[in-house]
Amino acid sequence: MSETLEPRPRWYRLTPNRFVIGLFVLECLLWLTERFECFPFNRHKGWTVLIAVAVLGAAMLLMFFTYVAAILFRWRFQFAIRTLLLLVVAVAVPCSWLGYFSESKCY
Repeated sequence: MSETLEPRPRWYRLTPNRFVIGLFVLECLLWLTERFECFPFNRHKGWTVLIAVAVLGAAMLLMFFTYVAAILFRWRFQFAIRTLLLLVVAVAVPCSWLGYFSESKCY
């Protein structure tokens, strides 16, 4: 009985799927901190939105560099369909949030 078992992926390994889920959780936490004003930067209107957009930009830049490294070193870099849908939501939420705050400032 010589079955070869495939090694299971380690739970602490950062994959693109886990990175997108973490990004979405971070955006939800930023939304909650703005809603309940937990931190001093939440008292200024719009700062939380700018932080969320900056986090999104940094995450996209980090994913781009990871993708380039995956091409150069022939690593596996792929998303599940479910994660891509979550990525669309994670990008749309801060963009709509920014649009809402920028529209409310216009007279």
